[in-house]
Amino acid sequence: MEERTISTVPSWLSDGFLKMVISREDCNVDIISSKVETYSESETNKPCSTYRVTVESLTNGHKEKNSLLIKSTTDNSKINQNENSLTREINAYTLLVLPMQKILEKLQLQFAPKLYFARSGPDEVLVHEDLEATDYRQAVPSSGCDMKTCILVTRKLAQFHASSVVLNQTHPDVMTSFKFSTYSQESVERLQNVFPPVLRKLAKQVETWPEYRERFAVKLHNLANSAVDKICECVTTIKNDFNVLCHEELCLQNILFGYSEHAAEIDEVRFFNYGSVHWGSPVVDFYRFLHSCAAPDVLEWSQILAEEYYFVLEDTLNRLGYHQLCPSIAHFYNQLEKRVHFGLILGLVDRAIMLSDNYPIPCVENYADVEFSDRYKNVVKKILLVLQTKGWI
Repeated sequence: MEERTISTVPSWLSDGFLKMVISREDCNVDIISSKVETYSESETNKPCSTYRVTVESLTNGHKEKNSLLIKSTTDNSKINQNENSLTREINAYTLLVLPMQKILEKLQLQFAPKLYFARSGPDEVLVHEDLEATDYRQAVPSSGCDMKTCILVTRKLAQFHASSVVLNQTHPDVMTSFKFSTYSQESVERLQNVFPPVLRKLAKQVETWPEYRERFAVKLHNLANSAVDKICECVTTIKNDFNVLCHEELCLQNILFGYSEHAAEIDEVRFFNYGSVHWGSPVVDFYRFLHSCAAPDVLEWSQILAEEYYFVLEDTLNRLGYHQLCPSIAHFYNQLEKRVHFGLILGLVDRAIMLSDNYPIPCVENYADVEFSDRYKNVVKKILLVLQTKGWI
């Protein structure tokens, strides 16, 4: 993500605020210096501004350096708090992510950046560690992640889900505010403006490919017509089914990969941006990641990832002492069969944006205007063949 130093730092983002954020009990903290950069630019109707901040301090006489990501509400978003994903993310971090991380501590596992500070209300703000200042990186958009990387993400996803199952068992009331998806029927108008236009444009593109036209053009047109209904159906929570806390936006923009100290190999994974979490089927996240991030050859062997996910879910719940909460593998596969379209549809749209020649696109006003790059077209041709073989389209 591109960042740049800003000439005017918001008045509230002072050394006094930073001292409060990084202070710990029984510690005397003095700020030596701080550097503020914009991590993302605020735009019209955007809910928050994000700043990357580097703080050098003396803590009990010892020099320390903290790297922070700070999200704050824009003046425009205060007009309608109900539509503000930062509000939802602050609630998710404080009510869910923190206790879920605590649950996994006994297994020495983590899935999210460390939270430093959160404040709700009119001047809401969220501060967590900036992992990209260490050995974590976002993946560069490509044809997709290889099998080894996908297995690492799948394992982390199973651990994340397992901790939410335990939290729901011990504190069921905390999930009450997260029962509904941001892709539910209440968001139909927004969904209609995003997914059908891209799928119709893709269908028209496929009509120009002789070897694909007969097999896929009509299917993609039909998928465009039913896309919103299929998405809403997939994210609908069935009360007595096996449910977990879904991240729901598990695409490359929201995943950080940690690299080993002595080799350029991925050995850890962290998820961030929790503004869309909801209580629902685990396959919502599984398929979102699979269809948005996996290379076509990995997509073809998705059974390997499904098995890996289930076995890690079962093992994590067992090690946490809640094996009885794990569904049967047959039950999990039943969910996989019924809810494939959420990830499939979002994956086709995600890749169009991530593989755009203009990526990162700062703000998509009209999704029908997204240009399909040659990279995207080549990847889609491979993906369509896999979807047909799997019976998913």
